Amino acid sequence: RHSLCTLENPLWFSHRRASLAGKKHEGRMLALIVRE
Repeated sequence: RHSLCTLENPLWFSHRRASLAGKKHEGRMLALIVRE
């Protein structure tokens, strides 16, 4: 069920993967996007 949900939501999966890969980097990118 959880795996299926991840497959159905590529955006959520990508976000989750990015968070696991590097939360600090993702945070900086998000901050820049929000500023703009």
